Amino acid sequence: MGATHGQDATTLMSEGLRYEQQLKDTQAVGKYALAFQMQPSNIKAALKAAEMNVGIGSRQTNDGEKRKYYLEAKNFTDAALKFDSTNADANYMTAVVFGKLTEVETSNDKIIDEVRNIKEYADRALAINPNHGKTWYIEGKWHYEMLNLSTIKKVAIKVMYKGMPKANIDSSIAAFEKCKTLEPYFAMNHLALGKAYYYNKQYEKCLASLQQCVKSPTLSIGDKAVKEEAKQLIVKWQ
Repeated sequence: MGATHGQDATTLMSEGLRYEQQLKDTQAVGKYALAFQMQPSNIKAALKAAEMNVGIGSRQTNDGEKRKYYLEAKNFTDAALKFDSTNADANYMTAVVFGKLTEVETSNDKIIDEVRNIKEYADRALAINPNHGKTWYIEGKWHYEMLNLSTIKKVAIKVMYKGMPKANIDSSIAAFEKCKTLEPYFAMNHLALGKAYYYNKQYEKCLASLQQCVKSPTLSIGDKAVKEEAKQLIVKWQ
């Protein structure tokens, strides 16, 4: 395996990070996955591999291909949680993966379970670390998306919960704002916050958030698409 090339897990992690910084997630994921294979206690390697798979999956145009990458990500988050269920990053990344799976799921029963799991694992992450910035993004996104579910999904979830879970735009905005404080360079959060402010008819704050998104550093390949969407919304909404 990697030992043949004189590599250890630490070296592989460094190489993965270098590829990630170069926005080469397809190369990075291989390094992180191999590091985890060599060192099964390396939760960071598992979660980085999950994160890269989510990013790659998000760029696929076919739902089947998306699902493949998201399920691979889930394999890594499952392994991380099995090793340490009290790890805030592992619970956060699990919530992310369930969120992605809802985008490609067609079974209402599975959608219900996945929506419930998003909130459950995000809540767990914040119980472990109340200052886990990106989990506040997940919380905000959960509230926002519950308000904007398609009619079919809304009916399905209503049946399971015997009434819609309490979701409101104020909670969404508060969570996104908390994330902004803790993760000021997280472009995706600025975009989501802009949408939430638009939903709430706070148009000046909406545009300010979208402009902040555009100005944010590009830290991943996904950020490019996020910032482009923000630019388009500025033109559309200003």
